[in-house]
Amino acid sequence: MKKKHIIVIIPLIFIILVGILLYILNNTDVSTSKTIKVDLYTIPAIDKVFVNGVITPENSKNIFLDSTKGSVNKIFVTNGQLIKKGDTLFVYKNDQITDQIDQLNKQIEDSNNQKKQLNDNLVATKKLLAKQQEETSNQRIQAGIENNAAISISQTLGLETQISSYQNQIDNIQNQIKSYKDQIRTLKEKEFTSVISSIDGKILLNDLEKDQTKPFIVIESNTFYIKGIVNEKDQPKIKENQSADILIFSTNKTLTGKVKSIGNRPTIAEASTQASVGGSSNNISYYEVAISLDSQENIINGFHVQATVYLTEGGIKIPRSAIIENAGKKYVFKVVEKKLVMQEITYDESNSNDVIVRSGLKENDSIAASAKDVKEGMSVE
Repeated sequence: MKKKHIIVIIPLIFIILVGILLYILNNTDVSTSKTIKVDLYTIPAIDKVFVNGVITPENSKNIFLDSTKGSVNKIFVTNGQLIKKGDTLFVYKNDQITDQIDQLNKQIEDSNNQKKQLNDNLVATKKLLAKQQEETSNQRIQAGIENNAAISISQTLGLETQISSYQNQIDNIQNQIKSYKDQIRTLKEKEFTSVISSIDGKILLNDLEKDQTKPFIVIESNTFYIKGIVNEKDQPKIKENQSADILIFSTNKTLTGKVKSIGNRPTIAEASTQASVGGSSNNISYYEVAISLDSQENIINGFHVQATVYLTEGGIKIPRSAIIENAGKKYVFKVVEKKLVMQEITYDESNSNDVIVRSGLKENDSIAASAKDVKEGMSVE
């Protein structure tokens, strides 16, 4: 009996072992079929320089009060108001000039009173002269006496002299009044002085009662740039128009921009700041770098940033053969955890076999060098 049982069990064990072996071989073939040799392209590291900086208005105007122009008479703007170039900000009034104008107006009033009195005297004297000339004429006709005529002529000459004197005085007073009015006209141009904005921007209005050493008004432009610094080792590497990615620390958002200008004189104050933030700066000079922003959206004045300036021209390049199109969008097969995943990208068109990627990939990313005969989910080694 035992021999019969053994004879029956042995074939069963053999069948089970064969089944297990076939299952293992079958799974091994499936796994092997999913792992296909794919040529990969790894994006090389790009030479770059890091620039620490602050978001700063492109233009700013500080307006201090000028006591020689008087005191503030009227303010036409409010704190936070957006204004245009040419808008009136406020008006000075010079009280000393106002007093001078009042004095001149009083002198004009006095002169007009004098002129009126002289005019009255002139009119009366002219009437007297006319009457006397009429009487003299009548006497000549009636009596024909030469002596009386001589006396009348003498009296007439005296009145004419008096009339001439009155007229000269009136003319002198009139000239003086004209001079007073000219002075008033000149003074009125200085009595009120309007302060006009020279730029578009936002108003920052200070409280004069609290601190008169600060600007009365600060105007900050509505467009911003990155005011950064770079050390003397990196300063020669940076060139104008080089592309930059800009990380805003507080929001963790990234902007894009371009190098606008590089300073060639050391910035001592900024170097001190850099030393306090990043360690000692002994024997190292720092230089200002201005970076323009491609977009002004969601920009807040004063936020600190770090700009990554790419020194290699052209940016990230990949072979055109790696790109596929799906529903009007461009993709590559990116390696993620040893599997191919479709990654959307944007790039600049060119006539060469390579394209410059603007978004979707970064340095050290690996992608399928050719999109032909590969699919999402394929394993790569």
